Amino acid sequence: MSIAREREQGTFDQLLVTPFRPLEIMAGKAVPSMIIGTIQATNILLVAQLWFRIPFQGSFVVLYAGLVLFLLAAVGIGIFGLLDRRHHAAGDALQLPADHAVLAALRIDDSDH
Repeated sequence: MSIAREREQGTFDQLLVTPFRPLEIMAGKAVPSMIIGTIQATNILLVAQLWFRIPFQGSFVVLYAGLVLFLLAAVGIGIFGLLDRRHHAAGDALQLPADHAVLAALRIDDSDH
């Protein structure tokens, strides 16, 4: 949301005239979200193992590699969706169909029944 707000206020254009390249600016916007996502996933994993005593089988390396790929995709889609929006309402209007698409995809895979 900070990108949409900065575009509305004109501060995003001010960032673009700084010595930083646009890729560096976008990385500066994406990395904090990815760090927060990694911390949240680690907390969930710790609670599952230590509090609920759910054993973990598998590789932590594979788990975190998949997590990083997921976070890259999620943050990338979020930034892409906000880059060309002039107002928050436009981004909100597109968020609802995206949420429904994700929920529908989760319901489609019903292979257990």
